[in-house]
Amino acid sequence: MADLPLRGGAPRIRHALDMAGGVHGKLFVERNGPDATGFRKRFPYSETTVRFFEDAETVECFRWIHEENPNRIAVEQRLDRLLNTRDQPPVEIDGRIRQVIERICLEPDRNFSQQELASLIGLSPSRFLHLFRRCTGLPYRRFRAWKRMLSAIERLYGSDNLTHAALDAGFADATHFSHSFRDTFGVNPAPVFRNIGRFEVSPGTVDEG
Repeated sequence: MADLPLRGGAPRIRHALDMAGGVHGKLFVERNGPDATGFRKRFPYSETTVRFFEDAETVECFRWIHEENPNRIAVEQRLDRLLNTRDQPPVEIDGRIRQVIERICLEPDRNFSQQELASLIGLSPSRFLHLFRRCTGLPYRRFRAWKRMLSAIERLYGSDNLTHAALDAGFADATHFSHSFRDTFGVNPAPVFRNIGRFEVSPGTVDEG
């Protein structure tokens, strides 16, 4: 059973998914990422509604990941084939917003203010926030938090310590990262990364609840 934050409605209300002994998998695709075009073609959807998809190949892909526990490269290659990523044209995005995204990714530990980034690309703060959301589908602060999370996860593959990865990505400490990870994915990070041989958790820093 996964305990998840409920998006929409009253804030901070949690709900649970009872999988009845089954397995729950999630696939996150960034709106302007390299997989977005392939995802939209395979799973046509409206951004204002929730739909269920019956796709045997996707189910088989997730089953294979769960049962075979392949390495990261093998998983990425399988997902590339699933979404036909290499044959898709790049997603177009306003060059000014792309410049902002690149800056955020280069310095995930920096809390860039909206005024600072707006000045960087020659826009007013209000115009910057409007354009940013139109291009990415997310408010600036939420997007920044998402990129920080991805940065911390990426660092876990090259670091021997969750605390170091969390701090390098801009989190206050490992506990802050753990709580943010749980709020985003519905599970604690330690069980997720436990199978990575070099992954370590500093004593007393991560809630196992």
